[in-house]
Amino acid sequence: MACKREHILQIVEETFIDLLGSEATKTIFNYLCNHYHLDKEDIPLKMDEFQDHLEKILGEATKLIMKKIEERISQP
Repeated sequence: MACKREHILQIVEETFIDLLGSEATKTIFNYLCNHYHLDKEDIPLKMDEFQDHLEKILGEATKLIMKKIEERISQP
């Protein structure tokens, strides 16, 4: 189970970096931690909460990001 969480977290991080760059990714993860108490390591266990908070921060762009994450997770 931990291996799957790590895999999902890696996908989330890579997707953010691909779409927004590494600095914006760090900023968003820090914001989630500081304002919503959502640590990066907890994201795979709290994907709905993660998406809700992202929508507050990024608005409609969240749909594209989550779609890319879901596509990558579903790849074999």
